Amino acid sequence: MFPFVLTATMFSQGLREQPTDPWALARRHARTYRVSTLMDANQVANDLKNEAGVQRAIAWCRGHGITHVYIESYRDKVEPSDETLRRARDGFRAAGFQVSGCITPTLIGKPGNGWTSISCYTDPTTRKEIERVFRRAAALFDEIMIDDFLFTDCTCEACRQARRSNTWAGYRGDLMLDVSRKEILGAVRAVNPRCKVIVKYPCWHEDFQERGYDVVRQTAAFDRIWVGTETRGGAPGTQWAAEPQYRAYWLMRWLGGIGGAKCGGGWYDWLGTPPVYYLEQARLTILGGAREALLFNYGALVRDSLGRRDAAAWLTELPQHFELAEIVAKRKPRGLLGWKPPSSPPGKDRNLHSLLGMAGFPVIAAHAFDASAPGFVFADHVRADPSWRRAWRAALASGRPIAASASWLEFARADTDKGVIALPPNSDANRYDALASLPQEELNALRDRATAALGVRFHAPYGVALFLFGQDTAILQSFRDEATTCELEIGGWKGFVTALRLPANSGATVSPGSRSKILLPARSMIVLRRSQTRL
Repeated sequence: MFPFVLTATMFSQGLREQPTDPWALARRHARTYRVSTLMDANQVANDLKNEAGVQRAIAWCRGHGITHVYIESYRDKVEPSDETLRRARDGFRAAGFQVSGCITPTLIGKPGNGWTSISCYTDPTTRKEIERVFRRAAALFDEIMIDDFLFTDCTCEACRQARRSNTWAGYRGDLMLDVSRKEILGAVRAVNPRCKVIVKYPCWHEDFQERGYDVVRQTAAFDRIWVGTETRGGAPGTQWAAEPQYRAYWLMRWLGGIGGAKCGGGWYDWLGTPPVYYLEQARLTILGGAREALLFNYGALVRDSLGRRDAAAWLTELPQHFELAEIVAKRKPRGLLGWKPPSSPPGKDRNLHSLLGMAGFPVIAAHAFDASAPGFVFADHVRADPSWRRAWRAALASGRPIAASASWLEFARADTDKGVIALPPNSDANRYDALASLPQEELNALRDRATAALGVRFHAPYGVALFLFGQDTAILQSFRDEATTCELEIGGWKGFVTALRLPANSGATVSPGSRSKILLPARSMIVLRRSQTRL
């Protein structure tokens, strides 16, 4: 990070020709969905160091429909002064914003020997320092978000001795839970009993257990949780590979199922992410049920050339985001049960649930088995649950569709003579090549078998996702770079009515009738409602 200075040209970028007042629009929808941003410690220290800087930030946030700001008091050993933090906090509050604090626990205490900037939490000096950092923040804010670096992968001699006969996953989970309870929550509540603490879980959910994130016990301990819905990628010449965009939806729902009312929202960023990918992060975070989306971060969206492009495209689509959130908030998703037990390693099936979503299978996230589901996905993750045999037998006995990975079938010694849909092996965590390379007729047939109990017939190439909400809403999102024609039929539906297009001027069309042809322009979304009469 490095300091920057806002100019009038920068903060007005993207505000021209907007059809509505973003601030007024955001305030109208705030009970259902709000937007926030983070001023990281460097930006607080350099750009909010005087009243003029605070007012520029307020103007930019108002112009982008942002009604909640997180003001960071620590990151990478950067700690803005108390005076600067109070000025920023009080200035935003006076302007009508919701204000919270934030801490990114990097470069604290003793360095670990794993990821750069990640600490060794076995070491007492690390724990003492993290307590100091949180006590300071609690004196300034009534809510504190922890950015997703509250983990450890250290294997130093002290860690090895403390681990004893435990596994690394077991030791780190116990260690970070203890740090969370004592040096974070205990310290915060001693200073400010009103203060709520949010733990933000990263986007790399398949490896939580290896680095000390225990989503069941930590979620129970913390006041609230947040979800990293970054999927990034797409920009040439960057380190960020395009990850399956469906994961933003799936992970938001998976952690939302664990956290319930504690789950506040999602967090995505601009890193290596051109506007089409950025908008997909935004849309799928909303489909995941987020009540708030945090745009990381203020400085990048104003200063960085790619960040400014992303912010401008996002602002144009913001009115539709609020509409989409209102639609989703009233309905529950339905689809094939994508069961991933908490703390379950992926084995050979990394990102399988999200990759099936990219192939048009409507997979919903679940942290527990539900025998009443209209269909099931069984993958390597399931073997981590001691009750897997009972769940497998219940799914087979139900007679409803089961899509099972090759690795799972080998583990369970199951064959496909009971109607199980055998999914082909996959070696790429970001793309299901075996499905993407199938002739469309074969992919359609595979998908039709999986969605039979849902009464759904969906024909589309790889890269078009289907989301079902309640009994009256279907949403299609194309991740493809060219226009695509799809065919959708849902049992009992007489036809489809277009409720929303994203972007608003996409030109997506729907043919009349119960078996509808839908023209989806590149990288667009369409929300369809059930027609009460045959069209």
